[in-house]
Amino acid sequence: MLDSNLQLKLNKSLLTTRIVYFAFMVSLVIYLFIPNIIIKLEHGNFDGFARFKEVDLLKNIIYLISGLTVVVVLVLRRFLTNLPTSTVDEILKGLISGNIVLFALSESPVIYGLVLFIIAGMLKEFYFSIGLSFVLLLICFPNRTQWEEIMRQFSQTI
Repeated sequence: MLDSNLQLKLNKSLLTTRIVYFAFMVSLVIYLFIPNIIIKLEHGNFDGFARFKEVDLLKNIIYLISGLTVVVVLVLRRFLTNLPTSTVDEILKGLISGNIVLFALSESPVIYGLVLFIIAGMLKEFYFSIGLSFVLLLICFPNRTQWEEIMRQFSQTI
């Protein structure tokens, strides 16, 4: 069990991180509407603003980068449990900033998908990328139990 002062600090840090998390989730919802607005403005006929011959190569590169992003998010997430710090405040700051980096990385596939849509009108690829970002953000949800365990491990090493 964590002492009350530590619990209070943990709650504040977790709340801050969850607010940022939900802001990233809301941004995914906003991204969802962008292609629909563009299609409507183009009267239902949208093939991209800059379609070019090598667009399939770009699509494959973006898929590769998105795949690497998944790996990086999963690996970095594990490193958050072993932060080399000396104080409780440093651990909490590390957890907050580390999670925000994970959220930003998790959102990057939808940005890549939006680029594909804007350039080449690839709507299916956009929806795939938004789904991937959504799943990554779900994986990165700031979990109270995990944070408490990290704090317990730290308090035992003091």
